[in-house]
Amino acid sequence: MLDWASSRARDRASGQGNLLDLLGGAAGSDDASDAPAATAAASNAPKAAAVRDYPSQEKLRLEKELVGFYLSDHPLKQLAKPVQLLSPLALAGLDEQVDKAKVSAVVMVSELRQVTTRKGDRMAVLQVEDLSGSCEAVVFPKTYARLADHLVSDARLLLWASVDRRDERVQLIVDDCRSIDDLKLLMVDLPAEQAADIAIQHRLRECLNQHKPTQDEPGRRIPVVALVRDAGGLRYVRLGPQFCVDNPAAALETLSSAAFQARVSSALIAA
Repeated sequence: MLDWASSRARDRASGQGNLLDLLGGAAGSDDASDAPAATAAASNAPKAAAVRDYPSQEKLRLEKELVGFYLSDHPLKQLAKPVQLLSPLALAGLDEQVDKAKVSAVVMVSELRQVTTRKGDRMAVLQVEDLSGSCEAVVFPKTYARLADHLVSDARLLLWASVDRRDERVQLIVDDCRSIDDLKLLMVDLPAEQAADIAIQHRLRECLNQHKPTQDEPGRRIPVVALVRDAGGLRYVRLGPQFCVDNPAAALETLSSAAFQARVSSALIAA
């Protein structure tokens, strides 16, 4: 394109011009009759080959890198409905939570600052955001040692945290997290009549409790979502964080032996 434009400029300067320049009047004229000539000349300009658009996530990454903010979309808007259900807390409502309350939230890390304690241990202070607002999240040394690989700028995370209220400030103390991009969900199919049956609820609870992550194994939580089907269609029901499992294959075997229909699905395509 630059070579073509330079060539046209040289031709104009030497008085030769392109035949197309003559269609709208004398070369160099400022008259409005130059418009057809400009249009005709532009149609003769080099054309770029058609290329596919970037994948959505790559486009957003480049927008943030080059412009400093997202233009075409927000990374959290693209998450599947089951993932959205895993976030009962909207950060805009954090002020309404009581001190020490256990919460979970789907967030994106917008800023990360590593801190070294007086003992020489590393910890992190995060600025996290969702579609409703933002807040500060603190990751203390023992937790940071376990979760450091997940804690990077622009990461989309499912956080389990405690609310910390002090000095008129409300922040989150991170207990555990998983990357949304590689998060798996345990999906349990339940007809509506079974979902309302207390005995079946109790049997499902017993199955899931057999595979509860231990305190020594955080970072292995697989959330559980029930798919409740009735004549009106399909509803997703998020089970509480106390019903997460640590081994989805073993949990599937236990659920199958108890006559439950279940499967493991990527959180990004869960349906």
